[in-house]
Amino acid sequence: MHPSRKPSDASAPFGKAPDFRSVLFCSFKRNVECMKTLPGILLRACLALSLLTSAHGETAAEIFTQGQAAFNKGDLEIAQKHFELVYQLDPHNAQAVAYINRIKASGIGANATNRAKREKELGAVIIPKVEFREATLGTALEYLKQQAAKASPNIAPVSFVLPDDSIKMTPVTISLGQVPLTEVLRYLGDLAGANVTYEQYAVVIRSKKASPATAPQDPTKK
Repeated sequence: MHPSRKPSDASAPFGKAPDFRSVLFCSFKRNVECMKTLPGILLRACLALSLLTSAHGETAAEIFTQGQAAFNKGDLEIAQKHFELVYQLDPHNAQAVAYINRIKASGIGANATNRAKREKELGAVIIPKVEFREATLGTALEYLKQQAAKASPNIAPVSFVLPDDSIKMTPVTISLGQVPLTEVLRYLGDLAGANVTYEQYAVVIRSKKASPATAPQDPTKK
């Protein structure tokens, strides 16, 4: 054996053996760092899930379904509120955006207070007698317009708007007496398969057959 070379330590063939306490300390430090990071990860995950849930615990999908139901009934103001909540929860929901744009384009989503006031006003109009047998919806509405003018001459005249002209020819049979105008319109709407919505200057009677949604646009742009 060469006199200047010292025998190597068999327990450390690649150099000096690491201190066992240092290894434990490093391992403990890494675990502590992981424990500090984990709550943040879980918090972000919970936050992401909560963004798709309303304050009442409803998911965006559930609220969207409620909005569709309101839209198909003609309750466009309620539908708009549902779709806008869906948009807040899920800004990438193209269907909700499309519905919002459709409602805004129709102009029915504005002046909710005036609409509610008009509906209440017409609800106070009592129609003495309504008797129709296989009459057209258009004929029935013209009769109601005249009767409303006689019953309440001090209110603004009733104007009916039917976006789909073909619905005017729908046959209706009805027999009522001493009933509010709004109730007569509700019955006629059910018979004709139409939704009745009240605007400040008109009563809109629209077929329940909803057309497919248009291409989505940014609902924040008017």
